[in-house]
Amino acid sequence: MTRRLAPAEELAALELLEDALDGQPDDPAAYIARADASSAVRDRAGQLLAASQGMTGIRTGAAALPGDVADNRPAPTRIGDYCVIRLLGRGGMGAVYLGERVDADFDHVVAIKLIKPGILSHDMIQRFRRERQIMAKLRHPHIAQLYDGGEADDGSPYIVMEHVDGVSLAHWLEQARPDLDRRLALMLQICDAVEFAHQNLIIHRDLTPGNVLVNARGDAKLIDFGIARPPVDRDAPQAGSALSKLSLTPGFAAPERATEGAVTTLVDVYALGRILLRMIDDIRQPELEAIAHKASDDAPERRHASAALLAADISAFRAGHPVAAYSDKPAYRLGKYVRRHRLPVALAGLAAFLLVGGLAGMTLAYRDAEQARAEAERRFTQVRELSNFMLFDLYDALEHVPGTTKAMNDIADRARHYLDVLSRTRGAPTALRLEAAVAYKRLADVLGTPSGANLGRREEAGEALSIAVAQMRALLADHPGDPAIVTGLAEALHSQALFDFIAGDRSAEAHASGEEAATLFQSLASTGDRERYAGKAIDARIDAAAPLSWIDRGEEAAGRLRQIRSDVDRHIATYGRTPDNLKRLAHVQATAAEVLGRLADAGKGDYAAALPDADGAIRAYDAYLLVADKKDGARRSLAIALLKRSLILYSLERDRAALADLDRAEQIAREQIGRDPRDDGLVRILNSILEQKAITLAYLGRKDHAVRTAQESLGAKRQRAQALPQDRGVQREYAGNLLLVGRVFEIVGDRRGACRLYREAQALFGTLDRQRPLADYDRQVVTRDIAAFIARTC
Repeated sequence: MTRRLAPAEELAALELLEDALDGQPDDPAAYIARADASSAVRDRAGQLLAASQGMTGIRTGAAALPGDVADNRPAPTRIGDYCVIRLLGRGGMGAVYLGERVDADFDHVVAIKLIKPGILSHDMIQRFRRERQIMAKLRHPHIAQLYDGGEADDGSPYIVMEHVDGVSLAHWLEQARPDLDRRLALMLQICDAVEFAHQNLIIHRDLTPGNVLVNARGDAKLIDFGIARPPVDRDAPQAGSALSKLSLTPGFAAPERATEGAVTTLVDVYALGRILLRMIDDIRQPELEAIAHKASDDAPERRHASAALLAADISAFRAGHPVAAYSDKPAYRLGKYVRRHRLPVALAGLAAFLLVGGLAGMTLAYRDAEQARAEAERRFTQVRELSNFMLFDLYDALEHVPGTTKAMNDIADRARHYLDVLSRTRGAPTALRLEAAVAYKRLADVLGTPSGANLGRREEAGEALSIAVAQMRALLADHPGDPAIVTGLAEALHSQALFDFIAGDRSAEAHASGEEAATLFQSLASTGDRERYAGKAIDARIDAAAPLSWIDRGEEAAGRLRQIRSDVDRHIATYGRTPDNLKRLAHVQATAAEVLGRLADAGKGDYAAALPDADGAIRAYDAYLLVADKKDGARRSLAIALLKRSLILYSLERDRAALADLDRAEQIAREQIGRDPRDDGLVRILNSILEQKAITLAYLGRKDHAVRTAQESLGAKRQRAQALPQDRGVQREYAGNLLLVGRVFEIVGDRRGACRLYREAQALFGTLDRQRPLADYDRQVVTRDIAAFIARTC
């Protein structure tokens, strides 16, 4: 089980994120990947980056940091009634200057924060003015006083505040190295200041270590209340503060801030908990950690209800009293009492030692065991939630973002690690076992199940899918008829059918898995959501029928698909032309066209009979594309359907029409690959398009274009076959490509080149057959054709 990060590591991750956002804002992920930090810190920083990029707004960083490149304007000489002495630093919202009153006859040194032009709209400037007036009323010894404000000559808003001659909290901790009691005393000052603000109906909203300064006397001063605002009722309409979107500092902003929901004083309590973690990062103190974790709980209702209650827990710890956030168990409270009254308890304990010693030891041992169990359970839950988040939420968010395949590979690797940890857990409850099995199936889809976009890691995908099916079967044996388990097994078997047929070259096994999946889905349709499960049963039946054409049962496959087409028509008549149903219609027509074409190729069918199904598939995919939520998946399916129709048109010697389909399919594939060159599924589709386009061009007499296209296809297939020598599906694809490109060379007159490729294809098919018998179609049709080609050309 992955260990939980220590507070020091958690804060190191936050600091690495800040450095990445400041040092390389265009590609902070690359900065994090190269950082000189532990893998745990880099991984955590990457998670925080993903979370921060999902938030709206601009990072303020709160206190100005020297060297920040947020604003490169030259320093003004005067701002309002104040002359500028020097630059103190720059931050996300603008620059901070040291200034003094021009017409004052007494020393009045201030800090002036000048907001960058363009950050605030007109409405935001009006809100800024109103909030500035509210802040001016806050007078507390640990809150930097707001004196004045206005607009500079260029219209940029500014605020004039008390100049605190001190250092940030982080620098104070590093330089002064205060003891624990001094740190907690300072934390109580911070809590007191925040509670005072809350009592005056003000929420800071961006409490961070950078917004806490420590002066020369060692007292805390809170700054940057300029982005604060009054609390908003949870049920009130959320127009949002003008400045609220500028106050999301990763790691310190409460989770509810990212949803733009109601903002209450609990967002400041969350930030206080994170600050407390920072203050104790080098001190292993379970009670203080419990206080900090309660204050910064993701769920607002589980946090301290106020800064005052947080301070009460800290004060209790300092005084040796029980800490409510840590435990309310009698043994714990007794232990705290004993430590506060050591001498009286020692005398009484000496007298009663023999009587109660054994019982006390058992109580303490039980307490320790219970705490250890609770900690292990909490960490286990975190690992489970993290693996699910990465495989489902995070992967789905990145899947349709161009150029993220590298990140998705990393996600898959990390999620696989977490799932392997979970699978080794003994005595796990049924719900957890089911959750893990579903996640393995999802991991297989991500890695390389050929039903959609994937990472092309087919061998690993097959392993994950086998684990998912085995775990589902074991669960169903223990809980027969459980709908959730039946659903999970049906989904996994459907993926297994597609994987065995397309990636594994196991047509008989693919048919069996598809049939079993269809039966399970149909059983669910009789007891649950009939529309959903009846539709899934149809999908599984389609994918169970297609493999039959590869095991010399092509006529049976065609008959099944005709029946399924009628069932799809009835399903649409019952439930409407929904996106799922349009895709279902297109899928059955495209599959039927392919099977009928394969029958014709084997001398048992008619290409002309396949063409109407291919036309219908194109029309259905075009209609589906208009309503599909995920356009890339719809375009991928359309490109495949166009390729299948081109094969039929080519066999009917309608080469120009076939080339038009291939050109359109190639354009779709290249556009999507241009957005994400690492998408293995799209690369494979493009290679198939190119090899068919090459032979079509050859028959049209466009020799040079045909050879260039053939060589591009052959090079890509050869490179992939060399990289994956143990992948039977990849090797079979390469052998087929050798055969087709050899045919192109033969047509354009290069008999020597054609002969060389034919013999290489023959040798590779022979190797595959020795490893495991070829499918009937390959053994009876393809190898026969190779022999004829060799006899003709060599």
